[in-house]
Amino acid sequence: MLSGDSGAYSALTIGDLIYDSARIDPSAVEGIDFARAADLSDIMSFARFADSIEGLDISAYAGNIAQMHGYVAERVVAGIYRAQGAEVSFPEMSNQPGFDLVINGEPFQVKCLGDAQGVLEHLKRYQGIKVLVNEELGHRFEGHDSVFPVTGLRYDEVKEATENVIDAGSDLLDFEIPLVATSIAAAKNAIACWRGHSDPISALKNITVDVPGRAMGGKMGAAATLLGLGAIGITGGWITIIAPVAGSIGGYAAAGQLTRWVKRQLFCRAEWLDLEIQLKRFIIAVVARIEEAINLGEQQRARFNTFLRGRSELADGLCCDWNRRIGDENDYRRLQASKLKAGLEHPDRLDRQSGDLRRAAVEALSIAAAAGILPANVAAEIKSLGEALDNLGRANQRHLIN
Repeated sequence: MLSGDSGAYSALTIGDLIYDSARIDPSAVEGIDFARAADLSDIMSFARFADSIEGLDISAYAGNIAQMHGYVAERVVAGIYRAQGAEVSFPEMSNQPGFDLVINGEPFQVKCLGDAQGVLEHLKRYQGIKVLVNEELGHRFEGHDSVFPVTGLRYDEVKEATENVIDAGSDLLDFEIPLVATSIAAAKNAIACWRGHSDPISALKNITVDVPGRAMGGKMGAAATLLGLGAIGITGGWITIIAPVAGSIGGYAAAGQLTRWVKRQLFCRAEWLDLEIQLKRFIIAVVARIEEAINLGEQQRARFNTFLRGRSELADGLCCDWNRRIGDENDYRRLQASKLKAGLEHPDRLDRQSGDLRRAAVEALSIAAAAGILPANVAAEIKSLGEALDNLGRANQRHLIN
């Protein structure tokens, strides 16, 4: 399960995909597909095409929108008349001269324009073919026998629908990763400052590491997923849109481990080193106490052997039992001491599962207690260790390191 900022990234990214998908009008896509030689019926093909249109300069973009929106208008008109029960069909070729639709067996030209010039040119060139125009041009040709306004067909709405479907198609390939990463990092740090857990300077430092690191992880995860699909021959369909989103979420989450490590090295290094020093001092003190306890046990065993062994059968039995008990206790103490000694060179290895120095300190305290060392025996070392843990905890809190 994803939680925290990874969960937020997942929700925002999936939400963005759903939003962009909902904005794609199938009828608009059909019109654009009909207008272009390339097959745009596959969602990935359309997304790449839309992305290429979005990348054009202003003039070229406007020209393409103007050309495509006419074909989108044809689909809108077809939908309107089909809803009224008419039989509507399209010519086999998008560049059919003279007409765009055949309605109940009669050819019609569709013109959805901002001015009447295109309609006048058609009437002059194709006098026998009637024209269906957008509502705004209706008053210009009121009473004309060959020009008919279509209720529900509006120039601005068709143009906006064309721009929206291109924008939505392009956005299917753009998960807004930097924006989402920045928003999450800014929100987390703002909340931490408001709660008094962090400060503006620390928050700014956090953002400079979290945003590029997490964004890079998200982009790499998406790219790797898409490459993986291509390697097994999957280059189209909704899976090529959805799978990279999942890869991006995984990459973002994985990058969190890296950014936490970087922040620890850059911003919490002094506190981390101090905790390591205090932990080693604690280990040394505890091992010394354990060895003292072992020596005392051996001395006690020697005294038992000196004063009891050979005196009677009962005394020999007691001596044997005590020897075994003391031996077992000392073996157990040696085992605990060996665990602590192994952590002197690499203290974080005391907790092998996480490698976290804080958990290693807790494990060292647990081992000391298991070996019979009382807090009072190492009071000064425990106090210093506790202060180091508190200092690192506050530094981690300031820099949002879990």
